[in-house]
Amino acid sequence: MKPSNLLQSVRRIATNVATLNFSPLLHTAWLRYNRIDYGVANNIDPKLGYFHTHSGGPRLTKVINTLNISKDDVVLDLGVGKGIAAITLAHHFSLVIGVDLSQELIDIAEQNATKAGVSNIEFHCADARYFNDRLERVTHVYLYNPFPASVMNDALSNLKESIRRTPRQITLIYAYPTCHDAVVAAGFTHRRDVHLKQFYNVSIYDIGGA
Repeated sequence: MKPSNLLQSVRRIATNVATLNFSPLLHTAWLRYNRIDYGVANNIDPKLGYFHTHSGGPRLTKVINTLNISKDDVVLDLGVGKGIAAITLAHHFSLVIGVDLSQELIDIAEQNATKAGVSNIEFHCADARYFNDRLERVTHVYLYNPFPASVMNDALSNLKESIRRTPRQITLIYAYPTCHDAVVAAGFTHRRDVHLKQFYNVSIYDIGGA
């Protein structure tokens, strides 16, 4: 681990202990106990995506609990990486569809899901800009700042085309929303922000309707 990453980890641990917030520490302990690979991945083409770091666990659960999710809802995890967020999402949605351009990360994600005992995740090595496999089933989309604006614009257009084919509402759960302006310009309505202490903020948007 790089010194800067180590320092950030130490600071997060110190903050969690000081505020008596042990759930992130317990989640990390669970990942390690089950030998789940949750490390940072940097071998990604910067023109297509950013480095991968996981965003699953109790913080994501807190966000999900603010949503009205039915037993039949399906979530698309764009830029699924090593699948840690997908594993968290799998406990709340009937199906998680995880998409990533890296076959290496998809292979790790599949292994992680198996170790976690989660079976309702489909992993696809595909380009998020053009992914359409069972897309009409998707009611929610999760992103943790996976793409630059150029890729995000194409991915949003693809989602809108899916809504045109099969009218429905899609809720976008966007962690660390650096492309907020692009999302709004694409026609998504910004509903609210969920602020997570000592971590990223998450913005909730929606578009379409039945």
